[in-house]
Amino acid sequence: MRASPSVPLPPPPAPTSSTTTSAADQPHPRLPSELILEIIEWCDKLPEQRCATLAALCRLAKSYQADAERALYSDVRLSWGDRTGAQPEAGDPVPSGLALHTLVHNARLRPLVKSLEVSLNGAEGTNLEVTALLGELPGVETYSTERYPGASARDQLGGLRRVLSNDAVRIRTLDVGTWTSTAAALVRDHPLAFSTLKHLKLERLYDHHWTGTMGPSVGIETLSLEVNVGPRAFASLTSPFSKSLLSLRMPVTGSEAAQGLKLRPFVKLERLDLLVPKQERGPAFQDAIPNVVSLLLSAASLRQLVTLTIQETVVQPPLDYLGTPPESTQLSMSAHHILNAVPFQIQQLTLDAPAFLATDLVDWVLSPCRPPQLKSLRIGGEAGVGLDKLMRRTAGRYAELARTLEEAGIEVVTLP
Repeated sequence: MRASPSVPLPPPPAPTSSTTTSAADQPHPRLPSELILEIIEWCDKLPEQRCATLAALCRLAKSYQADAERALYSDVRLSWGDRTGAQPEAGDPVPSGLALHTLVHNARLRPLVKSLEVSLNGAEGTNLEVTALLGELPGVETYSTERYPGASARDQLGGLRRVLSNDAVRIRTLDVGTWTSTAAALVRDHPLAFSTLKHLKLERLYDHHWTGTMGPSVGIETLSLEVNVGPRAFASLTSPFSKSLLSLRMPVTGSEAAQGLKLRPFVKLERLDLLVPKQERGPAFQDAIPNVVSLLLSAASLRQLVTLTIQETVVQPPLDYLGTPPESTQLSMSAHHILNAVPFQIQQLTLDAPAFLATDLVDWVLSPCRPPQLKSLRIGGEAGVGLDKLMRRTAGRYAELARTLEEAGIEVVTLP
């Protein structure tokens, strides 16, 4: 069958004054409401511009204002004054331009606050408006204080006392700089408010005379410590919740105070993050190796422990130990001994410290010391780069490395 001949289309009609519009007069395309809501939720991932972006979205349109306000005021930092300068006085007006000012003068937004960080430099106990505000935040689930050297219990707990005066408050996450007998008593005095406490973050344990149990008698699931502690203080803090702890993050140094730390009581522990001293700080890392090895060996019986991370950081010595700093042990131990002490039940292992060498990792992967259920190996620094190069070789023992990893189903990831 023959194709029909093409028929030319008639020319378009000439534009008239009634149909001619400029690009500036064209209506702007509207984003779908679902996309706007996703943008609002995504703002929580912004490291620096979260508040400014959400504040702008609050003014975008009335239809989105409620959702943007809910996101903006769900996580709030209340700050006033500077600890190195003039402190707020009782009669000072609350400065404008701060979340503190907005919440003081807009009671409608107060129930939206879920996560609260307080840095008020005494205003929580002297300014009547601030004091009243802290007692009218019924939705607070996460409470944290600003951390700085020399912070007193008043600085860290004064605001928390005001928040707890509201009977509706239920704390799930508590992040205070120093755990003292005062903090322990505050938790005991408000059993209902802390009945939901699951996550405890501490910078240090500041008490040289621990007696009995000092930790909260609730089902803590995650504990994070930033300063190395001795076994007496550690046991006093953790013994009330040793059977419920699922995740532990703690530093390990070469201090004598850390030699008796054991993990056997944490029968439900699933994740362990160990922070080790930077190798560049002289013998600090070398001295920490025996304590790291001892700690890992004590975790061998924890059947639910499947995730282990060893990461370098600046680790301070324990404050609850009054002995003189020990001299360098000079033991002939290396990071290779840490690898050999990794518990056999580990399935995800992250090593992010320059003391681990790529050649040591190869020896360990090919040895019987490698956990048989290991599925993920994340390596940082030069060791990760070196291991990645060695895996590309096709001759000798390195060909065996690639084959072993593939047969065992171990995914190797190089960290930046």
